[in-house]
Amino acid sequence: MKIRGGRLWKYSDFLKLWAAESISVFGITISTVALPLVAIITLNASASELGILKALHHTPVLLFGLFMGAWIDRVRRHPLMIAAEFSNGILLAIIPVTAVLGALRIELLYFVNFFGGMISAVYILASISFLPSIVNQEDLVEANSKLSAGRSVAKIVGPGLAGVLIEILTAPMTLVLDVFSFLISGVCLLFIRPSESVEVDNQKHRGIWREIGEGLRLIFFHPILRSMTVGTAIASFGSAIHSTVYLLYLTRELMISPSWLGIIMGCAGVAALVGATFATPAARRYGPASLLIGAPLLQSIGLGLVPFIGELDRAVIPILIVAQALFGVAVTVYSITQLSLRQAVTPDELLGRVNASWRVLVGGVIPFGAMIGGVLGETIGLQLTLVVGAFVGFVSFVFHLCSPLRHVTDFDKTSKSTNFKD
Repeated sequence: MKIRGGRLWKYSDFLKLWAAESISVFGITISTVALPLVAIITLNASASELGILKALHHTPVLLFGLFMGAWIDRVRRHPLMIAAEFSNGILLAIIPVTAVLGALRIELLYFVNFFGGMISAVYILASISFLPSIVNQEDLVEANSKLSAGRSVAKIVGPGLAGVLIEILTAPMTLVLDVFSFLISGVCLLFIRPSESVEVDNQKHRGIWREIGEGLRLIFFHPILRSMTVGTAIASFGSAIHSTVYLLYLTRELMISPSWLGIIMGCAGVAALVGATFATPAARRYGPASLLIGAPLLQSIGLGLVPFIGELDRAVIPILIVAQALFGVAVTVYSITQLSLRQAVTPDELLGRVNASWRVLVGGVIPFGAMIGGVLGETIGLQLTLVVGAFVGFVSFVFHLCSPLRHVTDFDKTSKSTNFKD
């Protein structure tokens, strides 16, 4: 697949999608800081409770992801995306309302996180499958880079603003901004007028299990999709262990304030913007293999720096910023590359099922990683738990290095087929 640039400005529907996602992610980045701090500061949650909270957000993908993918391939994706954004806004509003009423409990956070995870999964699967219907295939890398750049800008501003607002308004009330971001994003999506493919509208339904099997079979028998799925699953497992106790470690052991916490996490957004900006030219120059192998190495280094920061005293903040930067650029470059490659090699009529299968296999390990991270945090301590997460991330790098991905020199258009053999 040829990688072209500079042509996306002619796609008005893409520009509206770009605006909607950027606004939505701006609110989500605020919640990324505020929601865990509702549990940590407002409700004094333990490591195991944080593990449960994180696990519940990703459990819907594990339970229903395959069915979501088959369903998404049967219907138009655009209306699902609109409904998901409005639903997420209404659901999240429960937290600040109950906080004002004095009825906020950890169980309520569990409820919101579980159903919020379900709605978000529908949106993400629908949007990934929707993108190829509004831009040409040769523009996918640039489109994914632009979307990622919009998210990165939001991640720069959102966490820092969240940290300040948490100290002024409290964590539950800061979530009101995310509520409005979902609603505004939904309104932006209403102005998109897509012409989704005939295959989506008129597809003959051959039974849900058969359709699910087609998505799984393509992933298991396509060497590129299989390698990316396994490698990303390993990385996600390590990241889940690490991130479950990360904020707890920073706030309770390193005594980082919410304001500094927001600034540190905002630096990951700066790095992500750099990664999104250079992902397309890097893919052109070095090819997918270099990016898919190099990014997991940078990610594991970023994760590995965190557990040893406590011994460095005055250098804590600068090294945390470096760690977040390495993690941010690595995750962004990897995400853009693997998503573009997955979209390029997957037949359009199977995109929903393949994306759902991929999310189930990759996201399905996150609840287990989160639960394990919570248990380890209370048994071996937060610092050693962070070491375990970083080590698993390094295993992902080794897997990528030894996998067939090292031979991928281009986004090969001719590989878009349902018939694959090793």
